[in-house]
Amino acid sequence: MHIIFIGGLWDNSTGIVKKYQQGFAKIYPNHSSEYFQWHQKKELKERVKSLGTKSIIIGHSYGATTATQVLQDSEIELLITIDPVGRAWSRKEPKAKRWININATPLKNNFSDYVALIGGKWGESMRDRSDEYYEVECNHAGFFWMMERVLGLFLWGEKR
Repeated sequence: MHIIFIGGLWDNSTGIVKKYQQGFAKIYPNHSSEYFQWHQKKELKERVKSLGTKSIIIGHSYGATTATQVLQDSEIELLITIDPVGRAWSRKEPKAKRWININATPLKNNFSDYVALIGGKWGESMRDRSDEYYEVECNHAGFFWMMERVLGLFLWGEKR
């Protein structure tokens, strides 16, 4: 099973998702994985088409919205959207055999949460459309924490 990680708008500077994918590749060398940025839609479409249905996509923030847009033409095994961000017109219901949607619900907002709200945080809007929906008490930038808490893919600890 091939795993594709897609970072959001700020992943260029923070490297949150990219670092996670690199750590994942070291810890799980038997699982092939790769990283895309949210704006690499054309390259991602081609890659998903070449892999067929036997793939998993994990997208964070704008990367999650990109994943749902790319999956209008191709179906995959599993889609995991981590605190998706994108305007209402960009929200698409993906073709995935299973879709897990995770919403960050922080006790106290930080800068990353305000950026997500301004960018069009999905929040609960796709709650009933995804196969599984979870809320995790952490900030938008808490990608590692959401992966660890909800999906059990623990790589290393992260402070909230």
